[in-house]
Amino acid sequence: MTHLDLRIHEVDLGSGERVDEKLVFLAKNMRARLLTTDYNLAQMAQFRGVDWLNLNELSQALLPDVDIGQSIRVELIREGKDSHQAVGYLRDGSMVVVNHGRKLIGSTVEVEITSIVPSSAGKVIFAESLESSRVEDN
Repeated sequence: MTHLDLRIHEVDLGSGERVDEKLVFLAKNMRARLLTTDYNLAQMAQFRGVDWLNLNELSQALLPDVDIGQSIRVELIREGKDSHQAVGYLRDGSMVVVNHGRKLIGSTVEVEITSIVPSSAGKVIFAESLESSRVEDN
């Protein structure tokens, strides 16, 4: 997209209808798309034939597709909540908490994902460092 055509329209639609109904009505009449985080508004728009984009769904779609058991590389940059943990971030900003990774802070390591927890800021990925197990074994 090279530009965005944004217009503000001041229209009085009265006070009888719900806000969602007004938004869908305006979008349909203006041939506009609705951008929303409201699931029910998106469903109403779809039912009435109005193009829409749920920003929460877009946000989730842009997160990296990682699975439990998958190995990834991550740079560890600071201590975690617990003293034995280290924290790094994926390119999309997802936090990766590495168990027993404290001694590896400052390096990029191979980790295996053990769990993924959704949060308001995206996904928090918990992992075990494959390098730390080698370091502890020596």
